[in-house]
Amino acid sequence: MPGAVIESVQIVQHPLDAPSDTVWLAITVPRATAQTLASFLVDARGRWDANIAAGAIRDGFVRLGLRRVVAYDQIPPGAQLDPNDLYGIALPRWGIKRWTTGAPSRNLGRHADSWPVLAAKLKTLSGRYHVKTTLARYQPLGKAPMIWISTRRAARFLAVGGFQPYKRALHFGEARYDGVFIGLVAPGTAALYAEATYRGRQGDGCGEWHQIRGANTICPSQ
Repeated sequence: MPGAVIESVQIVQHPLDAPSDTVWLAITVPRATAQTLASFLVDARGRWDANIAAGAIRDGFVRLGLRRVVAYDQIPPGAQLDPNDLYGIALPRWGIKRWTTGAPSRNLGRHADSWPVLAAKLKTLSGRYHVKTTLARYQPLGKAPMIWISTRRAARFLAVGGFQPYKRALHFGEARYDGVFIGLVAPGTAALYAEATYRGRQGDGCGEWHQIRGANTICPSQ
């Protein structure tokens, strides 16, 4: 993916309890190396990049008639491979119980906005809330938009309900894109993000670096 922080992808012979014609992926991404905002952002982005890439590679291999990708791992640079610490992404129809994940949503790829349409929506929101919005147009297979909202008044942005219109603009929770990442950054001081993956290992998550007042409305665990 252009602009992704993935350093390498290694294809490894079948994991435990999987047929011999399967493989798993070792995806190398940066890890947080310091208690800084920059390190936090790279770490969060790397984990999401890996989740998106794994599903895209699996389904890309299927389309090309290549070997079945049944699992993957996210590893930091220089780490040893650990076949016992993998995330399963085998499709249900393959019947590989240990590594099976849920079937992709029927919504996947349907009614997703084109990049120009999405960019126009984000520009409108930027003007409405007086923030800067950056869109990264990831498309390893299907579209997977990553956006960063930057404002020195992050708490105010959350207080007026600014995060929710961005989630609606990206159809968060509707599985139209391969994945979605929405980050809110108060430059130099704090950050918050919510992300989801709909192809491959499906799920969502969130995180925060230093407290932003009102962040619990987006990330209840914080």
